[in-house]
Amino acid sequence: MGKFGRREGADTKMKSKLRHGLMGVVIFDHQEVCTKAKAFVTSIANAAVSLANWSTNEENAAIQDTCTRMYELSMLLSSVMDMFSKELSYAASSVEFQDDFKYFTLFTNVPSTSAFNKARLSLIQYFGWKRVAVLREYDDKLHSEV
Repeated sequence: MGKFGRREGADTKMKSKLRHGLMGVVIFDHQEVCTKAKAFVTSIANAAVSLANWSTNEENAAIQDTCTRMYELSMLLSSVMDMFSKELSYAASSVEFQDDFKYFTLFTNVPSTSAFNKARLSLIQYFGWKRVAVLREYDDKLHSEV
């Protein structure tokens, strides 16, 4: 029975970890992806600037207009890419995600679970409770301790 209990616990833990995969969530290093995307957009912008400089330095009237428009489109593209590189989460409420250095592109529309602690404390004090029991589901990333 001891082996079965341990195996059942491992299966339960495995299922909780697979839940994120079933939701289609991919976890990766945000900073690395953002750095590479920024380098890609910067290289495109630099190429457009070099082409625009070449066209203005030479006597290429036909190319000047085209390069100017390409440069404008490149700058527009980089500003649009910057707008969509932000991430919005509808469910992540862990205190861990409040680290602005690590998750600098993450925006959430729900408060952290620790934001409710002040309300919980006020409720306990209002009713004068001496003992409180808290039931919760264990999930590493989406919940924190009360």
